[in-house]
Amino acid sequence: VLGIGRDITKRKNAELELLNAKERIEESEIKFRQLAENLNDVVWLRNGDQIVYINPAFEEMFGISREVLYEDSNLLYEVMHPEDIQKYQDALNTKEFFETGKFYCEYRIIRPNNDIRWIIAKSSPIIDTKGNQTTYRVGIAIDITLLKNIEKELIAAKEKAEESDRLK
Repeated sequence: VLGIGRDITKRKNAELELLNAKERIEESEIKFRQLAENLNDVVWLRNGDQIVYINPAFEEMFGISREVLYEDSNLLYEVMHPEDIQKYQDALNTKEFFETGKFYCEYRIIRPNNDIRWIIAKSSPIIDTKGNQTTYRVGIAIDITLLKNIEKELIAAKEKAEESDRLK
C-alpha cells in the first residue's frame, strides 16, 4: 500500500478568503444599489463615453427611459436647452476639470412634455489607486427648478419693493 499526503491548508484558506471577499463585494453592491435606487437625485457611473449605471430617478427627472441613455450617452445634448449647451461644454473645458477631473454645471433641460427643468450636475473621477488613472466617473444631477423659481420670485419682489421706494 502506497499513500501520498499533501497539506492543502493554504489552498483551502485561500479559497475561504476568496469566498468571503466575494460575499463582502456582493453585500457592498447591494447597499450601493439600495442607496442609489432610493434617491430622488440622479446618480450615474460612466466608463469613458459609456454609461455603466444610472438610477431610476433619471426617468422621473428627465422624462425619458434609462435604456435610451445606455444606448446613446450623448442624449443629454438632445434634451438640454439650446441656450445652455455652450455653457455645459465650457464647464468641460475649465482648468479645474482638466487638473482635477471635477465637473460642475447648472443647465436647463426640456422634458418630452416641453416642461423646462433646472439641473445642477456634478461629477468626479474615480481614480485607480494602482495605475493612478481615471477608471470611472461618478456623478449626480439635482433638480433645482423649485429653487430657481423661488429665486426669480424674490428678485421680482425686490425689484417691486425698490420701485415702490423710488416712487415714494
